[in-house]
Formats: sequence, C-alpha cells, structure tokens
Amino acid sequence: MYDHVVKTVTTATDSLTRAGHTFEVVALLYLQGESDSAAEATVADTRMKELTDHLRRDLPSANGLRVIIAGIAASGGTRDVVRAKHAALALDSGTFSFFATTDLRQHLPDQLHFDKMAKLIVGERFAEASLKQTIHRPAP
Repeated sequence: MYDHVVKTVTTATDSLTRAGHTFEVVALLYLQGESDSAAEATVADTRMKELTDHLRRDLPSANGLRVIIAGIAASGGTRDVVRAKHAALALDSGTFSFFATTDLRQHLPDQLHFDKMAKLIVGERFAEASLKQTIHRPAP
C-alpha cells in the first residue's frame, strides 16, 4: 500500500508541476485500521513516526508533512493500546494531532466499520483539525 500511495501522490504532483503549479504536501489524514496484533499495537506510535519520516523522504515537497490521526472507534484489547499510543504521540509532537472517534460507536453497524453518517462526521473532524493546525494555506 505504501508504494501505491507514493506512486499516486507523485503522479498527481507531477501533473501539477507540468501545468506550472507549485505545491506543498502538508498533511496526511490518517484513519487507523482496527485489526492490529498485540505486537503491532505496542509499536503503533513508532510505526506512525516511521511512516511519516518515509513519506517526507519519498513524496515531493513533503518535508513539513504533518499527520492528523483519527482514533479507532471500537474498544477493547489492541484497539485501546493503538488509540492510546496515537493520542500520546500527538501530545509529544508538533507533527501529529489526534482526535477521538469513540463517541461514534453507535455508528459501527458491524462493531468495526463506520456507517455513512460516521464517515461524514469523521470527514468534518479532519477538516476542523486541519484548520486548527493551520495546515490549510490558501494560495496568495
């Protein structure tokens, strides 16, 4: 998936460059999956830092990339660990921010995946977090 993301973003940014536009890749909006193993959960913060470092290196004009993490909604076991690791990462760094989604548990029809309403709410929260972090930079 990493290679797919890098290729897709690079293709898009190459198109911008060819059209004479300048750009900066300023943020990754990250919605964590819910199926980490116990070992993966304990290093969720480290893996997020490594992902960010690699994206900054491999994406064009992404040196200042920030990450907004939407926490896991479902509860229990490794999900609680991952959510705690991501929330703590946001507290310790200006690069990461985190918002909770545990209030949306009633929107998990299969106890795992968000329904349409929850996806819209999460999208709004990503937008709010982006604005709060002054990530959005309108063209002069």
